[in-house]
Amino acid sequence: MFAIPRGEKVYIGTTDTNYQGDMSEPGVTKEDVTYIIDAANGLFPGYDLSEADVESSWSGLRPLIHEEGKDPSDISRKDEIFHSESGLMTIAGGKLTGYRKMADSIVTTVAKELEAEGGQVYGPCNTKQLVLSGGDVGGSDQLDFFNASHVEAGKQLG
Repeated sequence: MFAIPRGEKVYIGTTDTNYQGDMSEPGVTKEDVTYIIDAANGLFPGYDLSEADVESSWSGLRPLIHEEGKDPSDISRKDEIFHSESGLMTIAGGKLTGYRKMADSIVTTVAKELEAEGGQVYGPCNTKQLVLSGGDVGGSDQLDFFNASHVEAGKQLG
Protein backbone atom coordinates (compact mmCIF):
# COMPACT_ATOMS: atom_id res chain seq x y z
CA MET A 1 0.00 0.00 0.00
CA PHE A 2 1.19 3.51 -0.69
CA ALA A 3 -0.08 7.05 -0.21
CA ILE A 4 1.53 9.73 -2.37
CA PRO A 5 0.54 13.36 -1.68
CA ARG A 6 0.34 15.61 -4.73
CA GLY A 7 -0.86 19.11 -4.07
CA GLU A 8 -4.36 18.94 -2.55
CA LYS A 9 -4.78 15.27 -3.56
CA VAL A 10 -3.36 11.95 -2.38
CA TYR A 11 -2.90 8.93 -4.62
CA ILE A 12 -3.55 5.72 -2.68
CA GLY A 13 -3.02 2.19 -3.91
CA THR A 14 -2.46 -0.52 -4.90
CA THR A 15 -4.08 -3.91 -5.37
CA ASP A 16 -2.88 -7.24 -6.69
CA THR A 17 -6.03 -8.47 -8.36
CA ASN A 18 -5.55 -11.43 -10.68
CA TYR A 19 -7.13 -10.20 -13.92
CA GLN A 20 -8.42 -12.38 -16.74
CA GLY A 21 -10.59 -9.97 -18.79
CA ASP A 22 -10.13 -7.59 -21.73
CA MET A 23 -6.59 -6.22 -21.42
CA SER A 24 -7.38 -3.02 -23.33
CA GLU A 25 -9.84 -1.79 -20.66
CA PRO A 26 -9.20 -3.48 -17.31
CA GLY A 27 -11.23 -0.99 -15.29
CA VAL A 28 -11.45 -0.71 -11.51
CA THR A 29 -13.70 -2.99 -9.49
CA LYS A 30 -15.84 -1.94 -6.55
CA GLU A 31 -14.01 -4.63 -4.54
CA ASP A 32 -10.63 -3.01 -5.28
CA VAL A 33 -11.95 0.44 -4.29
CA THR A 34 -13.34 -0.99 -1.03
CA TYR A 35 -10.06 -2.79 -0.34
CA ILE A 36 -8.00 0.39 -0.80
CA ILE A 37 -10.38 2.54 1.27
CA ASP A 38 -10.41 -0.03 4.09
CA ALA A 39 -6.60 -0.32 4.01
CA ALA A 40 -6.18 3.47 3.99
CA ASN A 41 -8.57 3.83 6.93
CA GLY A 42 -6.57 1.19 8.80
CA LEU A 43 -3.28 2.93 8.08
CA PHE A 44 -4.53 6.48 8.60
CA PRO A 45 -7.11 6.38 11.41
CA GLY A 46 -9.18 9.50 11.85
CA TYR A 47 -9.65 10.34 8.18
CA ASP A 48 -12.68 8.06 7.85
CA LEU A 49 -12.46 7.83 4.06
CA SER A 50 -15.42 6.59 2.03
CA GLU A 51 -16.24 6.02 -1.61
CA ALA A 52 -17.45 9.65 -1.76
CA ASP A 53 -13.82 10.76 -1.27
CA VAL A 54 -12.69 8.98 -4.45
CA GLU A 55 -12.38 11.53 -7.26
CA SER A 56 -10.86 9.25 -9.87
CA SER A 57 -9.32 5.84 -10.28
CA TRP A 58 -7.29 3.98 -12.84
CA SER A 59 -5.83 0.58 -13.36
CA GLY A 60 -2.97 -1.02 -15.16
CA LEU A 61 -1.86 -4.53 -15.84
CA ARG A 62 1.52 -5.76 -14.74
CA PRO A 63 2.90 -8.66 -16.81
CA LEU A 64 4.13 -10.80 -13.92
CA ILE A 65 6.34 -13.77 -14.62
CA HIS A 66 4.31 -16.85 -13.72
CA GLU A 67 5.53 -18.85 -10.75
CA GLU A 68 3.63 -22.10 -10.21
CA GLY A 69 1.47 -22.12 -7.09
CA LYS A 70 1.97 -18.44 -6.23
CA ASP A 71 -0.70 -15.76 -5.93
CA PRO A 72 -0.05 -12.43 -7.72
CA SER A 73 0.87 -10.80 -4.39
CA ASP A 74 3.62 -13.38 -3.85
CA ILE A 75 5.24 -13.14 -7.30
CA SER A 76 8.48 -11.19 -7.64
CA ARG A 77 8.28 -7.80 -9.35
CA LYS A 78 11.79 -8.23 -10.72
CA ASP A 79 12.05 -7.90 -14.49
CA GLU A 80 13.73 -10.56 -16.61
CA ILE A 81 14.95 -10.71 -20.19
CA PHE A 82 14.19 -13.86 -22.17
CA HIS A 83 15.92 -14.94 -25.40
CA SER A 84 14.00 -17.27 -27.70
CA GLU A 85 15.65 -19.62 -30.19
CA SER A 86 14.36 -17.39 -33.00
CA GLY A 87 16.36 -14.47 -31.59
CA LEU A 88 13.34 -12.64 -30.18
CA MET A 89 14.11 -10.90 -26.90
CA THR A 90 11.33 -10.23 -24.44
CA ILE A 91 11.39 -8.32 -21.18
CA ALA A 92 8.68 -9.10 -18.64
CA GLY A 93 7.87 -8.40 -15.03
CA GLY A 94 9.06 -5.24 -13.40
CA LYS A 95 7.12 -2.27 -12.09
CA LEU A 96 5.85 0.90 -13.71
CA THR A 97 8.26 2.96 -11.64
CA GLY A 98 11.19 1.08 -13.16
CA TYR A 99 10.20 1.14 -16.81
CA ARG A 100 13.04 3.45 -17.87
CA LYS A 101 15.61 1.16 -16.26
CA MET A 102 13.91 -1.79 -17.96
CA ALA A 103 14.07 0.04 -21.31
CA ASP A 104 17.77 0.70 -20.74
CA SER A 105 18.38 -2.97 -19.90
CA ILE A 106 16.66 -4.39 -22.98
CA VAL A 107 18.08 -1.79 -25.40
CA THR A 108 21.60 -2.34 -24.03
CA THR A 109 21.19 -6.13 -24.30
CA VAL A 110 19.93 -5.92 -27.90
CA ALA A 111 22.72 -3.48 -28.88
CA LYS A 112 25.42 -5.78 -27.47
CA GLU A 113 24.00 -8.76 -29.33
CA LEU A 114 23.77 -6.82 -32.60
CA GLU A 115 27.35 -5.59 -32.11
CA ALA A 116 28.53 -9.17 -31.57
CA GLU A 117 26.70 -10.37 -34.71
CA GLY A 118 27.55 -7.55 -37.10
CA GLY A 119 30.40 -5.57 -35.61
CA GLN A 120 28.54 -2.26 -35.72
CA VAL A 121 28.92 -0.26 -32.51
CA TYR A 122 25.88 1.40 -30.96
CA GLY A 123 25.90 4.25 -28.47
CA PRO A 124 24.50 3.88 -24.98
CA CYS A 125 20.76 3.93 -24.38
CA ASN A 126 19.60 7.50 -23.81
CA THR A 127 16.17 6.94 -22.24
CA LYS A 128 17.34 8.56 -19.00
CA GLN A 129 17.74 11.92 -20.76
CA LEU A 130 14.55 11.85 -22.88
CA VAL A 131 11.72 14.14 -21.81
CA LEU A 132 8.59 12.12 -21.15
CA SER A 133 5.30 12.93 -22.82
CA GLY A 134 3.96 15.91 -20.89
CA GLY A 135 7.33 16.54 -19.26
CA ASP A 136 7.63 19.92 -20.92
CA VAL A 137 4.54 21.24 -19.10
CA GLY A 138 6.50 22.10 -15.96
CA GLY A 139 4.40 20.15 -13.47
CA SER A 140 0.78 20.51 -12.47
CA ASP A 141 1.33 24.02 -11.08
CA GLN A 142 2.31 25.20 -14.59
CA LEU A 143 -0.52 23.48 -16.49
CA ASP A 144 -2.76 26.55 -16.74
CA PHE A 145 0.10 28.65 -18.14
CA PHE A 146 1.07 25.84 -20.55
CA ASN A 147 -2.52 25.54 -21.82
CA ALA A 148 -2.99 29.32 -22.15
CA SER A 149 0.26 29.74 -24.09
CA HIS A 150 -0.69 26.98 -26.51
CA VAL A 151 -4.19 28.38 -26.99
CA GLU A 152 -2.63 31.75 -27.78
CA ALA A 153 -0.15 30.14 -30.21
CA GLY A 154 -3.08 28.39 -31.91
CA LYS A 155 -4.96 31.68 -32.23
CA GLN A 156 -1.89 33.30 -33.79
CA LEU A 157 -1.82 30.50 -36.37
CA GLY A 158 -5.49 31.04 -37.13
